[in-house]
Amino acid sequence: MASPNLRRAAPFALYGGLFVALVLVLLRFQGLLGRAEHDLVDVATAGVPVTAADLAGRTAVVRREGAPELHQHPARVEAIDPARVAARVMAVVEDVLVREGDEVAAGALLVRLDDTDAAARRAQAAAAIEGATARLTAAQLAFERAEKLNNAGNLTAQAFEGARAERDAARSQELAAQEALAEAEAAVGWHHITAPFAGRVLSRDVERGDLAQPGRVLVSLYRPDALRVVAGVPERHARAGAPLWLDFDGLGSEALPVTRTLPSSDGATGNVTVHVDLPARVGAEGLLRPGSLGRVGVEVGARSRLVVPAGAIERIGQVERAWLVREGHATAVNVRTVAAGVDLVEVLAGLTEGDTVLVR
Repeated sequence: MASPNLRRAAPFALYGGLFVALVLVLLRFQGLLGRAEHDLVDVATAGVPVTAADLAGRTAVVRREGAPELHQHPARVEAIDPARVAARVMAVVEDVLVREGDEVAAGALLVRLDDTDAAARRAQAAAAIEGATARLTAAQLAFERAEKLNNAGNLTAQAFEGARAERDAARSQELAAQEALAEAEAAVGWHHITAPFAGRVLSRDVERGDLAQPGRVLVSLYRPDALRVVAGVPERHARAGAPLWLDFDGLGSEALPVTRTLPSSDGATGNVTVHVDLPARVGAEGLLRPGSLGRVGVEVGARSRLVVPAGAIERIGQVERAWLVREGHATAVNVRTVAAGVDLVEVLAGLTEGDTVLVR
């Protein structure tokens, strides 16, 4: 017969065994137990034989060149003179026809407001014109008859002047009715919000059913070909025309002149805000957009760097490698690079000056 201590310990032993088994199963499912180990990248270490014909026009030499020493400052991209399209009347939003990022043509309908009241006023104005036109026609005919009688000496001067006054009053009423109709037509147009220029939607600030009010922004637009970089730099580098090196994803490293310097400086850092207008192609080709973050560099000296064509670098996940050509063989070597301009990269590690590499 089992002792009381053994009977009490049996459930704990069972639970402990089940817990260990569960842990082992979880580790197996997650691939942490019993998995085969593989290299991250299958890199040929012995090299691949290559011939002169294989290399014709497909190699480049790692070269050293001079480059500016830069001090980096954070920067952002913003639109130049974006349009914040606002309502001019109070009305319920009937429909919003665009979303953020949409391209729109000049005059394209962006937002439609409920124009029931405006349409009714336009109809009333149109009816008023019909009445005014009819009164003017009758007054004109009466004046013409009075004029004939007056010329024949069969009408008093007072009656003739009365007919003239009636005609002039009817003409004024018709003109006022026409102005009222034009105003009613314009009011109807205010309920159809259109794009003031061809561009792209930056933000959509209302939804169907919202109440639009005079001055409330409904949609914001910007021109993709009118973008600028905004950054804070030391005052000595903030003069107009001074070169700033732009470093943004999708743009690479490019030097552009300062186009505008704001008059005030940051009280904490002493930096001055500058604007750098971007070439039209940058936004038109979608390389950058408002809100993109990057850096600008100011020159503080000079240095040398190793560069190769960007086509010489392969990227496999987070690994960069180049094919080093030496003694009739091409060997894959891991490298580290950063962008160095149009179609160029700077080699930080893995290659030395004078090395020959394959270019795709």
